[in-house]
Amino acid sequence: MARSRRSDALSKRVTDLLTRMMTARSAARSRQLDRILMSLATALFLGGFVIAYVNLPDPMREPVWGLLAVTAVAGVPLTLATNTGEYLVSLKLLGYRVPLEVAVRVSVLAAAANLLPLPGSVLVRTHAIRRLGAKTSRAFGVSTLVGVSWLAVTAVLAGGFLLVYGRLPIGVITVTVGALLLGATWYLFARLTVSRSLRLTARLFLVEIASVLVKAARLYVVFQALRYHVDIDQVLALTMAAVVSTASGFFPGGLGATEVLSAAISPLIGLSPAVSLLVAAIDRLLGIAVLGLLAAVLLVHRPELVEEVAETTAAVETSDDGQGSIPQ
Repeated sequence: MARSRRSDALSKRVTDLLTRMMTARSAARSRQLDRILMSLATALFLGGFVIAYVNLPDPMREPVWGLLAVTAVAGVPLTLATNTGEYLVSLKLLGYRVPLEVAVRVSVLAAAANLLPLPGSVLVRTHAIRRLGAKTSRAFGVSTLVGVSWLAVTAVLAGGFLLVYGRLPIGVITVTVGALLLGATWYLFARLTVSRSLRLTARLFLVEIASVLVKAARLYVVFQALRYHVDIDQVLALTMAAVVSTASGFFPGGLGATEVLSAAISPLIGLSPAVSLLVAAIDRLLGIAVLGLLAAVLLVHRPELVEEVAETTAAVETSDDGQGSIPQ
């Protein structure tokens, strides 16, 4: 009994800490600050793109446009599908369900929040969960759980393939970090969720594995479209750079940061920094084009969702446990 009370007390401290951290983040980032960060991220992205282009190791040949089209029309929607799967699993962890159409809608708007000076995809999803009746601490906690599991799976996959391809130092470090994050994922899962189902745990990791592999496949196809050779361990390492930059939440969707970090780690994995940055940038541009189009179509058909997204900024700044429902 005493052990159970200590465990519950520790769980409460963890969830309270997560709530305070996320609330402080949303409160500190005013709309003006978000605009400034968006401007800085855009400048970093565009500047990096130009610098990478003029510093390519070989003159750039004409891309294989068909492969770029495949990335746009297949790769980006697959990413959206894995994001939707993440959201559905996070709801299931708390004992909630929503129609698939609603989950897709939330995922599209969350993706749009990473492209614009909005609160960010994590806060959009968290607010959507809160409107179903979940407590703020639980909503933030499960969103954090999903993010940590994403980082863990990425690190384990990338590190494992780096070891297979003989890149021992960086591979060992990456696998070790991934193992620690897996432990953190399991701890959060045990403390923050309603369900203790191993099947649900497996579903969460399968969704994250799919998410990582889809992103890696997108980068691989862009490399091929630009006529550059790349190995699976290298694209997984670049995927890890994208995941870390996005999960940090400093710049919207990791804009600029992903590209710079991709260039920074390239010498460690045998790639040209300029090529890696260019590939990451082109993949992002394709994503922006497709997700922007999907978000625009959604908002045209459901204009009331504009106000719904705008209200998220104010809603996530409070720690109340208000209830509601997502528009059907």
